[in-house]
Amino acid sequence: MVVLRLSAAARKRRALKNERRPGAVVILRPSAAARRAACPDQASVGVQPGPERAVKRKLLFAFLTICSIVTADVITKRVAEAVLPHGYPIERLGVPLTLAYNTGVAFGLPLPGLGRWLVIAATIFVLFVLVGIFRRTPLSDWVRLLAVQLVAAGALGNLIDRLRWSRGVVDFIGPIDLGFMDFPIFNVADMAITCGAVLLAISMLREDKATVPATAPALDSADPN
Repeated sequence: MVVLRLSAAARKRRALKNERRPGAVVILRPSAAARRAACPDQASVGVQPGPERAVKRKLLFAFLTICSIVTADVITKRVAEAVLPHGYPIERLGVPLTLAYNTGVAFGLPLPGLGRWLVIAATIFVLFVLVGIFRRTPLSDWVRLLAVQLVAAGALGNLIDRLRWSRGVVDFIGPIDLGFMDFPIFNVADMAITCGAVLLAISMLREDKATVPATAPALDSADPN
């Protein structure tokens, strides 16, 4: 059996020659150019990134971002517990440092009357909401994706402390004197949550501004005057 890949002109010449060879079996396959002309969609599959590739990129960026922030949060908390005295502020490189254990919410805000497990349940619920936002957000909206990742990483960092013991979340940065008040003691996870919340608000404001011009012409056209 002879397998040949021939152009149209070559196939005609080969067919004429093989008329004198009845014992030969020839299988003709279209050339690459003929296949691309017959199936143009298949030719473009390898050039344009599909939805699966976009999903993989989203997951990879989210994994790297969240793991980096959670790792930094865990390490800094362990170092603070090993180095800083509990309740006594010290200053290093102009940054006030005080080891404290927060049984409330972020930045040492108290949570009277509510237990540790209620805060844990609320954190898990927020994480599920963030997963839904992450799944609906396209890869092009990097601001919202980064915001979701920052908030999720901060929530996970503080959740680890709440799950491992009842003493609360380890805080060690602050208090910072703002002149009119002392900013509460916080940690790396709190910074991630705050930055993520700001970015999420910016992303939503940008989305609202983008939808207003699109709806304004439709409202104007509906006005008979």
